[in-house]
Amino acid sequence: MVDIPIDMWCDMHDPQGQGAEERMSSREPVEVFVEVMVVRPLSLRVFTGDDEVWIPKSQICEDSPIGQDAEDGDEGSLIIPRWLAEEKELV
Repeated sequence: MVDIPIDMWCDMHDPQGQGAEERMSSREPVEVFVEVMVVRPLSLRVFTGDDEVWIPKSQICEDSPIGQDAEDGDEGSLIIPRWLAEEKELV
């Protein structure tokens, strides 16, 4: 086993070349108003007013009003990590 300093490991595993501060901000939660269209065991299909996207339930923050127990037709705030909101073009 080889000890790799955490800074070196982060640089090696950071495909976009983000620094530590950018990586931390990409994990911060963001709130998006949605309507739940479809519920599946592992994900939700939500309507954002512009588009429908699939959101993995594993990425929904624990304190999100729209959460793991969401049902079709629910409307409200969905709290997810910034990186996912950016990837799904929600922010």
